[in-house]
Amino acid sequence: MFHSMILTHVFVSIKGLKSTNTLPTLTQIQLLREDDQTMEIFCNHFLACVVGKHDWKRQTKKELISKVATISDEAFALLVLENIWDEWKNMNVVEFFSRRKGMEKGTKRKKIGGGRWTSDAKGCGKYCGWNVDGMKRFNELCQQVKLNRTSFHNFDKNFLKKQMEKQSETVQNEIANSNTVIVYDDMESEVEENEV
Repeated sequence: MFHSMILTHVFVSIKGLKSTNTLPTLTQIQLLREDDQTMEIFCNHFLACVVGKHDWKRQTKKELISKVATISDEAFALLVLENIWDEWKNMNVVEFFSRRKGMEKGTKRKKIGGGRWTSDAKGCGKYCGWNVDGMKRFNELCQQVKLNRTSFHNFDKNFLKKQMEKQSETVQNEIANSNTVIVYDDMESEVEENEV
């Protein structure tokens, strides 16, 4: 279940970024923190899918990426992207989701997968599993992420600062655009009279 949710969220993110011409190449994404703009896209659209989009939005406004996502979370997001990048970026979103919704109960769905490290793997029949090469690649990606985090540690601090600024702007805009009226409060008036 968890694996299929990540696949769906990542797929939607790829299609959304592709439709706005902001989808970086896989090679750019693999550089991680070496390119701030691409790393922000990776974090907000792909790493967020692994962590959980709701938790990601809430926690990245007050914590560094390293506190919100583990090294293995980041490596797994990269592994999923590498595994099936070409198939996803060329897939028709409307057709994919209309086919899913139109299926009758009990009808077997086509396997999601067939990527580099899942097409021949043994595992759950519905979503495949990771073959040995995929697991080795995951370990390599964990080492790459670990090195990248230490080499480019300023990215995480700057990302947190940007997230906090966005939150502050949002709150200020909501206050400025609201039709807030402060209503007379008897209790507040009594407290003020007693203090004098």
